[in-house]
Amino acid sequence: MQEFDAEGVLRRWPGQHKIYRAVLQAEGYGESWSADGHEKLGILGLGLGNVGINIYGIRDKWGGYIIALNVIVHARHRTAIAHVFLDAVEHAGGE
Repeated sequence: MQEFDAEGVLRRWPGQHKIYRAVLQAEGYGESWSADGHEKLGILGLGLGNVGINIYGIRDKWGGYIIALNVIVHARHRTAIAHVFLDAVEHAGGE
């Protein structure tokens, strides 16, 4: 790669890439939520055989409040995530 794109090598060198972060913004509590699955404690993340914990969380963008934080079977399974979301909506007072 050095031969074909020397500048590309420098751009990809560790520590050279500036990560631009944006502030999560919302007008008020409950306007917008952000959600993500965390698999660092999952089967592949821990590397302990069949032992693992998948976590899926939902937080409010305005105040950073944790709406839901659940241990689930698979953090990428849409049915499990749908249940986490619907439980969070019900817990937050939605119908």
